[in-house]
Amino acid sequence: DWCNRILMERAIYLMKSEENTIEIIAESLGYSNESSFTRAFKRMYGITPSVYRHNQKDIDNFPL
Repeated sequence: DWCNRILMERAIYLMKSEENTIEIIAESLGYSNESSFTRAFKRMYGITPSVYRHNQKDIDNFPL
């Protein structure tokens, strides 16, 4: 379980760069395809990587 947690933490780090597509992130973490990565991410966090990225972008752009 800790291996999955480390992979997902790495995924979140990689998602901070818009240059990294979900497909590229999945491949770099060793997933056979984007769907496998998306399922694993959703199991861990309850949302898909795309939704996480969209929500994070909204938070980053929130005026203080």
